[in-house]
Amino acid sequence: MIAFRTGATRHRRSIRFVPGKGGQSLVELAIATPVLLLFLLGTVDLGRMYADYADLKHAARDGAGYGILKPSDTAGMESR
Repeated sequence: MIAFRTGATRHRRSIRFVPGKGGQSLVELAIATPVLLLFLLGTVDLGRMYADYADLKHAARDGAGYGILKPSDTAGMESR
């Protein structure tokens, strides 16, 4: 049981901070963040665009169906 503790301690001591790597990570984050946000917001925009398309398609079908039943009521077709 003592061997496991000393092995874990020895492994922790071997991890060291390498100077100069923190700045590189920050630059990579600064470059990657706008690209990832662009993909995320683009996906949200496409979802909203599809929802608007589906609503418009449903409204057109609803108005056309009402127009078939009452062809003289143009105000009713436009309000549907």
